[in-house]
Amino acid sequence: MEEINYKYDRFQLLTFNVPNQLEILKSLPELDIDVIEIKTRDKEERDITIFFLNHKGYKLVGKTIKSLIFLHHRSFFMEHLEKFKS
Repeated sequence: MEEINYKYDRFQLLTFNVPNQLEILKSLPELDIDVIEIKTRDKEERDITIFFLNHKGYKLVGKTIKSLIFLHHRSFFMEHLEKFKS
């Protein structure tokens, strides 16, 4: 896979709906991404994605029939979500 050079090192939202998206996620350099949305195709892909992103510092905060939504533990949104829960 060709290396991609990014101009910015922080993103608010990254969304995926492509084949092999978990492999793409694994190949990304350590970027500061607040929210990741991933479309999953089956239970196995869903479980592996949750496991992988949990170990990268993301918490599953929402899901639909086909999507998973994660927040990074240091994100602006997570900070406010925690305040909202209290």
